[in-house]
Amino acid sequence: MLIVISKQLNLAAVFIDLLEKEINRRNLIIKDL
Repeated sequence: MLIVISKQLNLAAVFIDLLEKEINRRNLIIKDL
Protein backbone atom coordinates (compact mmCIF):
# COMPACT_ATOMS: atom_id res chain seq x y z
CA MET A 1 0.00 0.00 0.00
CA LEU A 2 2.71 2.47 0.97
CA ILE A 3 4.68 1.60 -2.16
CA VAL A 4 1.69 2.50 -4.35
CA ILE A 5 1.23 5.83 -2.54
CA SER A 6 4.93 6.69 -2.88
CA LYS A 7 4.81 5.90 -6.60
CA GLN A 8 1.80 8.18 -7.04
CA LEU A 9 3.54 10.96 -5.11
CA ASN A 10 6.63 10.49 -7.26
CA LEU A 11 4.54 10.77 -10.44
CA ALA A 12 2.84 13.88 -9.06
CA ALA A 13 6.24 15.44 -8.31
CA VAL A 14 7.45 14.75 -11.86
CA PHE A 15 4.23 16.18 -13.30
CA ILE A 16 4.52 19.34 -11.19
CA ASP A 17 8.17 19.72 -12.22
CA LEU A 18 7.22 19.52 -15.91
CA LEU A 19 4.36 21.97 -15.31
CA GLU A 20 6.73 24.47 -13.67
CA LYS A 21 9.19 24.18 -16.57
CA GLU A 22 6.36 24.78 -19.06
CA ILE A 23 5.17 27.84 -17.11
CA ASN A 24 8.72 29.22 -16.91
CA ARG A 25 9.19 28.71 -20.65
CA ARG A 26 5.97 30.58 -21.43
CA ASN A 27 6.92 33.38 -19.05
CA LEU A 28 10.22 33.79 -20.91
CA ILE A 29 8.37 33.95 -24.24
CA ILE A 30 5.98 36.59 -22.85
CA LYS A 31 8.92 38.68 -21.59
CA ASP A 32 10.50 38.62 -25.05
CA LEU A 33 7.39 40.04 -26.71
